[in-house]
Amino acid sequence: MTPQTLPYEHLTRHWQHARQAFETGDAATCLSNLDALIGHCGHLPDWKVLQGQALLAIGQPEAALTAIGEGLAAQPRCGPLWATAAVAWVNLRRWSCAETCLDLARKLDQELPGLTDFAAKIAVQEPETEGIDLPDAWQAWVTASQRPPTLGACLIVRDESANLAGCLASLAGFDEIVVLDTASTDDTVAIAEASGAKIGHATWTDDFAAARNASLAMATTDWILIIDADERLTGSHTDVRRSIDAHGYAGLVLCPVIDNEDPEEGHATYHRGARLAARTPGRHFVGRIHEQLCNADGQQPLNWQVDPWRLLHTGYARTVRLSRGKSNRNQRLLDLWLAESPEMPEPHYYTGLELRSVGRPADAIALFRTAAALSPPVHLRSMIHLQLLGALSETGDHAGILGLVPQTSADCEHLPDYWLYLGSAYANLGRFHEAETAYRRAIAMPETAIGALESRGARTWRPFVCLAELQGLRGDWAGALALLTPRLAEAGLLPSFHQLYVRALLATDRPSDAAAHCADLLADATLSPRLVRELAAALAHHGPDGAALLARFGDWPAGVALAAERLRDAANWQGIAELEARWRSLGLAGLDALAGIAHHHLGDKMAAQAAFERAVSRDPSLTEPWHNLGSLALGRGGLDLAEQCLRQALQRDATSLMTLLDLAKVAHGRGDHGQVRQWFYQAQSLAPDHPQVLRMQTAIAALR
Repeated sequence: MTPQTLPYEHLTRHWQHARQAFETGDAATCLSNLDALIGHCGHLPDWKVLQGQALLAIGQPEAALTAIGEGLAAQPRCGPLWATAAVAWVNLRRWSCAETCLDLARKLDQELPGLTDFAAKIAVQEPETEGIDLPDAWQAWVTASQRPPTLGACLIVRDESANLAGCLASLAGFDEIVVLDTASTDDTVAIAEASGAKIGHATWTDDFAAARNASLAMATTDWILIIDADERLTGSHTDVRRSIDAHGYAGLVLCPVIDNEDPEEGHATYHRGARLAARTPGRHFVGRIHEQLCNADGQQPLNWQVDPWRLLHTGYARTVRLSRGKSNRNQRLLDLWLAESPEMPEPHYYTGLELRSVGRPADAIALFRTAAALSPPVHLRSMIHLQLLGALSETGDHAGILGLVPQTSADCEHLPDYWLYLGSAYANLGRFHEAETAYRRAIAMPETAIGALESRGARTWRPFVCLAELQGLRGDWAGALALLTPRLAEAGLLPSFHQLYVRALLATDRPSDAAAHCADLLADATLSPRLVRELAAALAHHGPDGAALLARFGDWPAGVALAAERLRDAANWQGIAELEARWRSLGLAGLDALAGIAHHHLGDKMAAQAAFERAVSRDPSLTEPWHNLGSLALGRGGLDLAEQCLRQALQRDATSLMTLLDLAKVAHGRGDHGQVRQWFYQAQSLAPDHPQVLRMQTAIAALR
């Protein structure tokens, strides 16, 4: 077994076996596990601490000191190693040596438990059994412990002016920040320069590894954090340095939790990322996308989980990815990777991941199946299977999920989301007892351990929400409410949670509580549209009480947009106009756009134009109000203004049939019959049988 075949989720399992053996008093089994790990992967500080403790437990303080010394030679700033050494020296009645080690442990890690009590024991006045000084080798480690490693960060950026300042601010206290720019056209470079970062420039070559390596070449610090502009360090540089001291080892890379937030969808996922590594000769990245850090020999360093700090990924929201073109860029690079290496499972897996992230789970399924069939390594196979189950769940193929149990259980049973997917499949197929068993498997997992990939709350509150949904399916809404109420704070703004909670309140004849809950949520104008829609869906199926609540959405800031859509569907144009006038201060571009349509139907074209202008000034990316402004100008004979607005609409949606037809009308107004035909043929290619296309076809025939 090599570090490359022992990925961190499986390494952690072996490591847990060693710790469990130690905690149950089985020091021999603990040492056997540790000997195997150390023999394959080196003297990681955590392993050497436990090895020293296990040797002390069986009465071998000299052997413990040898083991601890091997750890200190690799990482002399590890406080737990010095604390364990102090215990060993006490066992040998070398009080001064113990006190020296304990003092170092305190200086290096003030949060280590039990140091004060232990110091009191050392203070017992008894004669030394030997000399009072530490051996020479230990003196060298004491000296080395006084030299803290330097800490830097490397970023590659392009047009990140909206994100970069926040990222750099979170890195306060780092010794060096390297920002490699790949031809930004905004203020990215100026922001980086103002922060004092070291700036580099490179041409983008469709290769993330090449850019990462160029940034690494500029770095001079001992340890380097790899971070992106749309990420934030949660915690401080002190927390990062403490992780290096406690766990740092040149042969590994530290893997914090990366929190992928999607506030629009109201949920988040966690994954572990290999982000903090020692700067060693020849260490480099490989891969044009989803690049991996490798040592000089091409092998990946060992991954090790750290938890005192995290990275918050703010650019995970689907709309952000799509609006900034990141998904298109990623898909292009993934297509290149697939063409270059179709025999590898990784490009198939990551392409499926990209498709699923932008709402195309059905397209992702085949790619995940292909990846699984290409003999991926164990750690990747578990991720492939988990993503496949997730895509099947999103497409409603519950039988397909259960059909994969025989081939996925061994790889995925340590992942809480695996049991949540199985539970959901069982529940949707009416197999409630099996669903409950699956959910309780997730509950039984350690709360503090976050694996390679999981949804937020997968091992804490989310299984209870699933059990509540199961109780609802059984008709026990009181039981569902009892499970949900204690978890209101933990669930945050997860749409499915609040939909279920409101349903439970209504089903248990508590409409006033349901109304109060909706009012609390909808009072926040920034509430995610998905949560608003899910609340509305819950109310729509709960009789008069639900309908009464739904009718009040226009009274709450976050419910205004949905209330306007309901009025539009009912052709209540006056209601929309009144709603927009009441809530104009919210600055909702979508409401302005609907108000423009309403005023047009009510015959007030000036008010309609003003509403459409407000809409595009608040959100220039909207297509419909640009088109409607063009149509109004066309109706007034303002051909130049009409064309400007219609072209703006076409830039945002090249398949807008009505925009193409109106542009043809503008060309006709100018007598430009060639341009008329050009716009018309584009429209005809989109919808040849549309009534307006057929009418224009007749008119164009008359031009001949």
